Amino acid sequence: VGYQMWGQAISAFVNVQPPLTGHYDQRSTLCLTVSPPHPTFAPAFQRTVLFLMDVSGSMMGSPLQAAQEAVCFGISELQEGDEFGIIFFHHRFSWYRPGATDTERVIFPATKPNVQEAMAYVRGDHELGGTEILEPLQSAVETLVNMGSNGVPYIFLLTDGAVRNEREICRWVREAESLAHSKGTRPPRISTFGIGEYANRYFLMQLATIGRGFHGHALTLGTPLPPPACSPQWRQSNGDCTAEGLPRA
Repeated sequence: VGYQMWGQAISAFVNVQPPLTGHYDQRSTLCLTVSPPHPTFAPAFQRTVLFLMDVSGSMMGSPLQAAQEAVCFGISELQEGDEFGIIFFHHRFSWYRPGATDTERVIFPATKPNVQEAMAYVRGDHELGGTEILEPLQSAVETLVNMGSNGVPYIFLLTDGAVRNEREICRWVREAESLAHSKGTRPPRISTFGIGEYANRYFLMQLATIGRGFHGHALTLGTPLPPPACSPQWRQSNGDCTAEGLPRA
């Protein structure tokens, strides 16, 4: 049997197997196959993407360079109509707010000037401290839920550390999904990326699973992590539903 996987529209096929004569189970079975359209014909969805970037003391050196390049890669891949924001966190956290804009604004359209300015800021120097994930994650989720954006919401967390309140964080993310539904908004998809051997890989995987996102991990960093190392997670939200890496729908 041969057929074309991709076409100009969504296609569906149903194969039905009737029950065998004389078999005790007289129920029929079926197989439903749904194929997405070719990426050329797939409509693009607006995205609102928040990057949570760990700038704690343990990130000094190649881990920080890896995170900077991964975030810059993600920002550079945003399309016209997308929006983005960045949170830098250690034992405190702060939103990216360029000096030339309204200080109350934390989400920005992905225009070329905004992207270039954000990338330059990400590659700059940052205050270093401990690691606290819950508060910046709460701020990111609540911002996306309350803003009522038309964009599909995504959160990308990059960290090299471990925290002591993993259960509390995972519990809060589960509760936040109910909060989003109660307000009639989409709960954001949360993807995680661990850097180095000390990042709590199990926790980050569980957080991504609860957040309906994806997880990646770079165990060793002999040199600064090149942008493609984070690209599988990004591509899953950046294209059609068969892409390998950030889905648009």
